Amino acid sequence: MRKPRKTRAGAAIPPGPWSELVALNRRTWLGITGAGIAGGLARAAGPGAGAAPAGDEPPARRGTPTRFQVACMTLPYSQFSLQRALTGIKAAGYQHVAWGTTHVDKGGVETPILGGDAAADRARELGKRCRDLGLEPLMMFSGI
Repeated sequence: MRKPRKTRAGAAIPPGPWSELVALNRRTWLGITGAGIAGGLARAAGPGAGAAPAGDEPPARRGTPTRFQVACMTLPYSQFSLQRALTGIKAAGYQHVAWGTTHVDKGGVETPILGGDAAADRARELGKRCRDLGLEPLMMFSGI
């Protein structure tokens, strides 16, 4: 007769066909379980699932890669003037700018970049101001 094994807590594990399974550590159990799940999913997908297409067809041609426009917001500069924000963003190497909501003007007063009641001319003026520095306005945040 086999000698009973002990658990970490000291309790006896009687011998039996399942006693070896009790001794599995977490890593081994997760590996076995993951393999079982993967096998079940592969079988459920059916025969030939994931197989390469038949024939000598070249792989499908991909389009041009996506070009992301990365902008820097003026928000980190909100305690400074808008001009300081734009020159700092340009000096950091950005090509696009995203306007925050407010900046502190020369008098120390927090003023909106583009108020809700601002005329379209104000937006054109801000756009020109950015483009004159070599920045393209890409996005703006609003307090509306």
